[in-house]
Amino acid sequence: MSSALHPSPNEHSPVRPRCAACQRPLSACLCRWVVPTANQVPLLILQHPLEARQSKGSVRLLQQSLQQCRVEVGDNFDPARLAGWL
Repeated sequence: MSSALHPSPNEHSPVRPRCAACQRPLSACLCRWVVPTANQVPLLILQHPLEARQSKGSVRLLQQSLQQCRVEVGDNFDPARLAGWL
């Protein structure tokens, strides 16, 4: 139910342009401060699906920063697949 005084969140609200790399609004993009690093030890991030939808985007920024960074999203990982990733 929407009224003129209280429109629904999707009604009449323009979509803010987002950075293609970090997915943050352009006004909050941090990409210009990301310094790619050639890390010697590969990093595996196991990310919960709810966290993957968060707007903070810290994992995306970490991926931009580390050359050897793999992200797997899920809440239950098959032990054989996990062993293969490691």
